[in-house]
Amino acid sequence: MASGPFIVFTTAMKHILQGSINLNSDTIYAYPLHDGYTPSTASHSALGQITNFQSTASSTIVNELALANITVTGSGAVAVKFDADDLAGFSSGGDTFECKYVALVSRSGSSAQATDLLIGYFDTSTGDTTGVEGTQVNVTWATGGIFKINTNQN
Repeated sequence: MASGPFIVFTTAMKHILQGSINLNSDTIYAYPLHDGYTPSTASHSALGQITNFQSTASSTIVNELALANITVTGSGAVAVKFDADDLAGFSSGGDTFECKYVALVSRSGSSAQATDLLIGYFDTSTGDTTGVEGTQVNVTWATGGIFKINTNQN
């Protein structure tokens, strides 16, 4: 599955600029979310505000995945790029599930906490109301990286 455009939460940009989220050193996880979640870039800031984690018909929670080989690099004179290895294996253990969104979260400890900071999300299938379906979902990030922060040069 190719990812759509990545949307950064408003508060995440503030946390990145203030250093509360360190894209180079924080442990960042991806979470599959179903179509019951309605993203709010203006008001969502923490993992506890998301209640629509993906689960299967047998109520198995689909696993979250840690990002590996994260890089933050300059991309020319006008952008900084955040990237990581593609994700292989959102898995339900054999049950079919639908994945409408994938959210990235900066985890503050070894397990998920309601206060873990949201970074952003993407819609897995912008033309479909439920997203992609399967027993395992892989994410291939865009060739230009997960997201870029562009600077305006006046």
